[in-house]
Amino acid sequence: MPRAWLLIALLASPVFAQPPAIRIVAQPPRPYIELGTSRELNFDFVLENPTDEQWRIESIAVTVYDRNGKLASSQAVDGRGFSPSILTVPQREVKARESLVIFNPFYFFAPYLDLHELRYTFMLASAAQRETSIELRVSPIRYDTKTDLVLPLRGRVFVKAGHDFYAHHRRLDYLHPLARQLGFRANFMRYGYDFYVVDQAGRTFRKDGETAEDWYGYAAPVHAPGAGRVVALADRYAEDLGGKLLTAESLAKDAGLFYGNYVTIDHGNGEYSLLAHLKEGSIRVKLGDTVKQEQLIGAVGLSGSAEEPHVHYELRSAPGFDAEGIPSYFRDFVRHLGSRNVPVKKAKLDTGDIISGAQAAK
Repeated sequence: MPRAWLLIALLASPVFAQPPAIRIVAQPPRPYIELGTSRELNFDFVLENPTDEQWRIESIAVTVYDRNGKLASSQAVDGRGFSPSILTVPQREVKARESLVIFNPFYFFAPYLDLHELRYTFMLASAAQRETSIELRVSPIRYDTKTDLVLPLRGRVFVKAGHDFYAHHRRLDYLHPLARQLGFRANFMRYGYDFYVVDQAGRTFRKDGETAEDWYGYAAPVHAPGAGRVVALADRYAEDLGGKLLTAESLAKDAGLFYGNYVTIDHGNGEYSLLAHLKEGSIRVKLGDTVKQEQLIGAVGLSGSAEEPHVHYELRSAPGFDAEGIPSYFRDFVRHLGSRNVPVKKAKLDTGDIISGAQAAK
């Protein structure tokens, strides 16, 4: 056989073919460090399985290295013990030729750690009892919100859901078939909040809450948290106490039901504020309008996936469902800690916070 043909035959031989391998990536690829009482990381792992086998995650470990390349910390979730820590990762099976979102179980670190590089090691086993180890290196960066933000609601506000590890904003599976159908490509509400107006005792409604008017927040004014230009809005969705209009079928027909009536403000620096679940007919701005910080834009409502009167707020990287969430820090507010009122110059918020603007500290 001529040498050229021999070379072609060898290159085509299975001996030289690389078998498909599981790939693990971070989403977003360069995660942000959000600063609070700890250093918090809010990103996911996406496992891509191009093989013909099903694989199961047996353990996940993380090692932290500082900027000098020195080991600073290490921890793992694995199969040790009668009720092993790996069980806190509920979805561990990635089927053949499918992908899986894993919500990062290592979501906070001590404030004194230098998170220069994080090395995640995944141990996986196949149905045929084969094992593989995959390492992913991530270099997170600290994010300081560029936009000057204040609370969009007046009076006392309860943060019923923030974006901690257990909050539904954090746990958006954008690989779910319905999510893909709706055009979701990332977690745009990764740093979202649900704001409820409450009374001095922290109650969200009077009487039994059976009517919209029972709720302290219903029809309350909603203000622009920062200055910018209105680049998207909707004001056509009906009020829906209890979420009866929102079903998988109705959402598949109209992805706008996810937010209901909303306003998106472009702050002009790569940051966009989205305020959702506004009252039908309450929006006071138009597309293209320039708005000032604290300008009235609408009222608290019950549209979209609200179920109860509140405002959903998120800072994001773009107007559409292909955006990623961005950390948001608010200035000049007060945390109400039982009998103590603690002024805060600038900080992120947490699930369970009861807060108010500085002018309402009483």
